[in-house]
Formats: sequence, C-alpha cells, structure tokens
Amino acid sequence: MLARDSVESLRALPGVWRAVVALTQRSGKRRASLPRSRPGARSRSQFEPAVDVPLVQVVIDAGVCQQRASDLGVASNTLIMAFAARLAFRMDRVDASGRVKLVLPVSDRHSNDRRGNALRSITVMADPDACRSDPRTLQRDLKAALASLIRNGDDLSPLFPLIPYVPLWLARRLEREALGADLPVGCSLIGELPLDVNRPCGEASLLQISLLECYTASELERLGGVLFIPCYRVGERLFMTVSGYAPDRVTTRAQLAPFVRDALRDMCIYGTAS
Repeated sequence: MLARDSVESLRALPGVWRAVVALTQRSGKRRASLPRSRPGARSRSQFEPAVDVPLVQVVIDAGVCQQRASDLGVASNTLIMAFAARLAFRMDRVDASGRVKLVLPVSDRHSNDRRGNALRSITVMADPDACRSDPRTLQRDLKAALASLIRNGDDLSPLFPLIPYVPLWLARRLEREALGADLPVGCSLIGELPLDVNRPCGEASLLQISLLECYTASELERLGGVLFIPCYRVGERLFMTVSGYAPDRVTTRAQLAPFVRDALRDMCIYGTAS
C-alpha cells in the first residue's frame, strides 16, 4: 500500500507544480484587491473551537416550484439561484456594485472515475433586483458560463492537486485565493436523488445535506462569513439546506431564518423554513 501510494504521489507531482504556478499567478492578480488581515488574526490559538454555522431547512413542493419557474420563463434551477441571490442581498453579501457572486460546482466525474475532487466550477455575477422580477438574464448568464467551462475549463480545479499536501490553515488561504475576496455564495444544484436515500430505516420526514467543513470564528471573520445552499429533490419534495453566517450579525438559526423566509417571499416560493 505504501509503495502504491508513493507511485501515485510521484505521478501527481506535475499537477502539483502546475497548481503552485496557478496559485502564484492568482495571488499576484488579487493581491491589490484582498483586504488586509486584522491585527492578530494569524496568531490565533490552534485550539480555537469550531463555530456552529447556522442551518435553516427549506422544504418546497417540487411541482409548485416548477410552476413558479415556468411562470417566470426559466428553469427551476434558475429559480433556486435567483433565491440564493436574493438571500445574499438581504444578508448584505454583495460586492461594491451590489451584485452577488454565485459559485456553482459542476460534476466532472465519468464512469469508473475514482478521483476525490472530480468537479469544476462556474461563477455567475447576479443582479439581485433583476433576479426578483425577471431571472431570465441570470439563466442566460448561467448557460454562457457553462459553455465557457466546456470550451476553456475553469481556474479553480487546477488548484485541487495541492489539497493533500497543505495543512488546514493554508487550506483556508487557498480557499480565499480560489474564490476571491468578494463574498462568494455557494449554490450546489444536486438534482434528483434516489428514493432510497430517504429511507435509512423507513420513510424519513426530512432529508438534510449540509457542509462538512468546520470553521472557527477567526476563519469566518477573515472569509467575511459563509453562505452555502445545496438544493436536491427526493420524490415530490424539493429540499434546500441553507448554511449562513455573517460575523456579528447572523450567528444563530433564529437570526438566519427571517432572511431565508424573506428571500422565499421575494421569489414567491411557498414552502416551510425551519
């Protein structure tokens, strides 16, 4: 096993060096735009406890969601992205021009593909006001980003070969370099899941998918908080698990839930948020 792992590591070295070059180039381009770290931010104790990022579970009738999307002339995935943009707007997670940076993972896994990080990503800048009234522009931008990904690839996945070789504190720095300093919003459109996923030992009334990553308060402050929304369908129900944190403003579920409900109302999406 050791010999096999050593061979695999040697084979991966060219990708690692390319990732180092890509990271260096990205750092040079972003150096001027990155905010300065707060004094003492790097000297935090390594034993600082993780923060519980608040979660709010949203359950929607899939047929109702599809009908609302049809009324707006878009696909249901676009409607979910528009909701994410409105939620980011309400949480003040926007750039200087008032736009929202939506980052969507795109699966790159093929048959017999056992890679740990078999995905790419696309970035779409969304106008939250336009998303509320007419999200068709968002849908056009999404299609254009997907077409560009097919033609040109992305600039995030080249950094993945570094992941096995870096400690956690550096991984956070890589995350900041990869996503940028302008408050990205993760929106993972997982799609339809098999019904058996919802039957661990009988029919479950609720299915929740959330982030595995753990953050400390210092890390969340340097990242400007976090907002991540996976969306997935099981049977006739559509689920979203909203993970949201904004330093000093949104740190509990009770504080996050009203923003989620308001964003749902903005898009006329009717469901439960708890």
